[in-house]
Amino acid sequence: MLGFMCSCWGQCNSNHSRGMVKLERDLRPSHFLLKIQSYSLLVDSHMESYESDIFEAGGYKWRLVFYPSRKNHGSEIGTNYISLYLRIAEFDTFPPDWEVNVCFKLYVQDQKRDKYFTIQDAAREVKRFHALKTESGFPNFLSVDTLKDPSKGYLVNDCCVFGAEVFVVQCTGKSESFSMIKPRFRTKTFTWKIENFAASKEYLESKTFEVGGRSWKLAVYPKGNSVAKDCVSLYLRLDDSNNLPTKEKVYATFKLRIRDQKHSKHFERTAYQWFHGKSKCWGFSEFISLKNVNNASKRYIMNDTLVVEVEFMAVSATTVSSQVKQLEQKLGIAEIVEMERDLRPSHFLLKIQSYSSLLDNHMQSYESNIFEAGGYKWRLVFYPSGKNQISGSGTNHISLYLRIAEFDTFPPDWEVNVCFKLYVQDQTRDKYFTIQDAAREVKRFHALKTESGFPNFLSLYTFKDPSKGYLVNDCCVFGAEVFVVQCTQMSESFSLVKTPYGTFTWKIENFAASKEYLESETFEVGRRSWKLSVYPKGDSRTKDCVSLYLRLDDSNNLPTKEKVYATFKLRIRDQKHSKHFERTASHWFHAESKGWGFGEFISLKDVNDGSKGYIVNDTLVVQVEIMAVSATTSTTLTSQVKQDHN
Repeated sequence: MLGFMCSCWGQCNSNHSRGMVKLERDLRPSHFLLKIQSYSLLVDSHMESYESDIFEAGGYKWRLVFYPSRKNHGSEIGTNYISLYLRIAEFDTFPPDWEVNVCFKLYVQDQKRDKYFTIQDAAREVKRFHALKTESGFPNFLSVDTLKDPSKGYLVNDCCVFGAEVFVVQCTGKSESFSMIKPRFRTKTFTWKIENFAASKEYLESKTFEVGGRSWKLAVYPKGNSVAKDCVSLYLRLDDSNNLPTKEKVYATFKLRIRDQKHSKHFERTAYQWFHGKSKCWGFSEFISLKNVNNASKRYIMNDTLVVEVEFMAVSATTVSSQVKQLEQKLGIAEIVEMERDLRPSHFLLKIQSYSSLLDNHMQSYESNIFEAGGYKWRLVFYPSGKNQISGSGTNHISLYLRIAEFDTFPPDWEVNVCFKLYVQDQTRDKYFTIQDAAREVKRFHALKTESGFPNFLSLYTFKDPSKGYLVNDCCVFGAEVFVVQCTQMSESFSLVKTPYGTFTWKIENFAASKEYLESETFEVGRRSWKLSVYPKGDSRTKDCVSLYLRLDDSNNLPTKEKVYATFKLRIRDQKHSKHFERTASHWFHAESKGWGFGEFISLKDVNDGSKGYIVNDTLVVQVEIMAVSATTSTTLTSQVKQDHN
């Protein structure tokens, strides 16, 4: 099971969470892991932020950005926090008005218990990335005190681990409208007179008639069908079942009747049934015994005519539509978290247009048509009186479940990990109320567990409360968003390595006659190759100064996009009094930024001042002391949580 912890910052009430929400889980973040192996060195180096290598999710490229001291720490807001952000990358080729809607979560690992602590913005969970806003995240991700608290396990041996899951919400939304039509239509009863009943064939079929926008027939076996003897078998048949869209069903509540033609003491039985392509008819093989039919006192047969009738109490009407939208997704948290939003659920909408008729017709559940999300097929299942009502332990709640469909061709050990949310619409304010299980946020579907959801989705009292807007004119609207957690996870380990032998000294002889540009021999520090470069009379941007730079010599050999961070001191030695002149720098070195230093490191006037001892015997001694160098490794883990069933 996924363990959980829940807490909340900001304002909360019983219906909606604001601020930020947190929870823990066992499952690793599915898209990216970043390991910082030397947090204290990173802080000491005054590195404002660490930007990870690129990882891919949802068809886009991203970076995780870690601020060891709170981003925007110059503001009046508390600064004693670490910050964590998601940044979109390589968007230069996007069209001018590009926009990406994203639902993401950022994590820190509890290394002692091997759990992942997630934090999410409850107020505006779906983030919109565009040209003017290329990153989003949490300035107050964790307080430094919490990070350093040994009991939390977030910082162990100066190492901390962060993660990201990124879901780009761009999908085909499907909606379905289901209603139980109480027959306002003119004809809700069809009557069929069967003449010459005694000599009738083994099987009789009525003419076609229409009720509730559907075509029907009655079918009679005058002497019983293959499973019944000495009885009349009577059935209702959906005549246009072959014309139904794939997987569509029609629910009907009806009475089958044999009329008493004299006393009106008719014989009837009530039925409830889903009609579809594989179940075209429903009725009773032993509807009534032939003995009773032929009993003259009951007047079922007069003049060798039997009158058969069907009366419809309700017929469902289902319409399905698809629409392409870029929408948002929401992940709530609390033991069961409830939040509202304006945007429609992005994968499926189910409209129940006659809730009371579902109850009146004793429909235990309504199973929607199939919709697709994440490469799988699903159904939304609504229990108007609660799922537990079926087992006799009624809960006074409605239940809502997600069910995986068409898994017969999956391999025997199939498994699908899913993050989903179910919604109900507040129709008076046009908002969508979502509920989610925080304790087990990622659900595991497999052969023994093909559905998951909420038995106590809403109490009937709340559901029927007019002020809530969930049930309006006997109509309610539910929705679903389904994200299959299937990805290639990339992990990155970043560390700053102290370099106790990280000093290189370069003696430049004949300094007065030196060239415009000088370069030292190559030296190694932190498993990297470096050089010093000097412009004795200043580089192209300066005059009357010595320009001094540290250069990463193997930058051309770095893997694509890899960077090396270094904290170092550049120094000109005082060869008489050891009062050296030095300046400190920190920099990310990479293929496009091979060197870093100071164009105006020291003035030539000071260098040539004999009292300062910088030049002795026309020799200038230049030095670099590298205090820390980063080491970054990246690995890719393919997580095949979705079985290949094609």
